[in-house]
Amino acid sequence: MSATVAEIAREMTKAGEVTEHFQLRDLRRTCETMLASLRIPLEVRGQLQSHGLGGVQARHYDRHGYMDEKLEALQKWERYLAKLLKPDEKKVVALRVK
Repeated sequence: MSATVAEIAREMTKAGEVTEHFQLRDLRRTCETMLASLRIPLEVRGQLQSHGLGGVQARHYDRHGYMDEKLEALQKWERYLAKLLKPDEKKVVALRVK
C-alpha cells in the first residue's frame, strides 16, 4: 500500500496537483483528524485505523467488534467528503441591496 501511495504522490506532484510529496501516514493522520472534527469517538477512530484500544479492559474483556459504530462513522465521513466535492447549493444566500 505504501508503494502505491508513493507512486500516486509522485504522479500528483509531477502533474502539479499537490505542492508537497505525501506518504501513507499523512493520509492516515488526515483521516484521523477529519474523523475527530466530525466528533467520531476516539475508540471508534482507533478501531477504524486498526489501532484498537490498549489496556486490560480492551485486551481481556471487550470482545465487541464495533462494526455498527465503524459503519456509522464511515457513513458520516462519506457524507462530509461528498459535501466537500459537491457543496450544497442551498447554502448560498442572495443578498438584496436597498
